[in-house]
Amino acid sequence: MKRTTKKRKPAKRAARRSSLAPRVISFRLDEKESEQLDAKAKDQGLSSHQLAHDLVLTTMQQEADGKSSNLKLDKIETRIKSLRAELCLVTEVLLVGGGKATKEQAANWVDTNLKPENDMTG
Repeated sequence: MKRTTKKRKPAKRAARRSSLAPRVISFRLDEKESEQLDAKAKDQGLSSHQLAHDLVLTTMQQEADGKSSNLKLDKIETRIKSLRAELCLVTEVLLVGGGKATKEQAANWVDTNLKPENDMTG
């Protein structure tokens, strides 16, 4: 009787390997880039491999931090625009209600002094 061996599927092998050891990523640098990396690593007391690893992780973190900061800034800008619109309305109401201006005069004053085109946020 002939024995057959079952071949393992690469996906299973890759899944098992990834749970046991970290993934290896490699890339090539031209001579000038390699020399720059080596010099920078030497200045920092690191191997070129460790410096490359650290630079990748730092860049990924900075990108994540930047996206988070951009989201926060977008929320702040939206809130400022909302507050500016509310300020315009309240100003018109106060000018008209206080008898200092007609509706048209109050609207013109607000358009001239408070509308978004005069706003530095754009």
